[in-house]
Amino acid sequence: MLATLLSATFLSLLAVVRADFAVNSPVFTQCAPVELSWGETTGPYNVLVVNQDDPCSDALVDLGDHNSTKMTWNAVSLPAGKSILVSVEDATGDEAWTQNITVKASNDVSCLSAKDRASLSSSAIPSSTASSTVLYVHLVVPSETPSTSDGSVAPVGAANAGANPLGDSKGNGAFSVHRLYTPAIALGALGAALALAL
Repeated sequence: MLATLLSATFLSLLAVVRADFAVNSPVFTQCAPVELSWGETTGPYNVLVVNQDDPCSDALVDLGDHNSTKMTWNAVSLPAGKSILVSVEDATGDEAWTQNITVKASNDVSCLSAKDRASLSSSAIPSSTASSTVLYVHLVVPSETPSTSDGSVAPVGAANAGANPLGDSKGNGAFSVHRLYTPAIALGALGAALALAL
């Protein structure tokens, strides 16, 4: 904690002393391009992305050396929520830093490593829990036309729906429920409960 405080104080003093050599702090979005620019001193300029909590440790990403005072990182290959700083060092050894930056979320994960993808997916509710209920319905068509005790024809199918809407085992009624997939109902109820909790 003390080391982080001292690093932040040092960076603040350095920013005051070298106000002409500053780096812009744009919005970083996961797997999206971002343009960085900085004040002109003596090139070439080495651009590094470092962990905000430990800026003196190894770089997260080395964006290379650049002769101009701007560059585009084509895809921010860091996961959403990552806290970073960008360091630009000129040919004389002077450094400039961005402000603290937190990578914003996006639906694109194509540029991330398998480890970063796994960390993102474990922190979110998987979409596979939202399952639809499966209901099988079939129409019953009798092989013979049933008749009543007095010899008249009894209505079947849709004609009998008002009297017995769910039908019975003899084929009377408009439809009957064949099978309801029980695990799908349980998952659907779980998904509804999670949606209400959010």
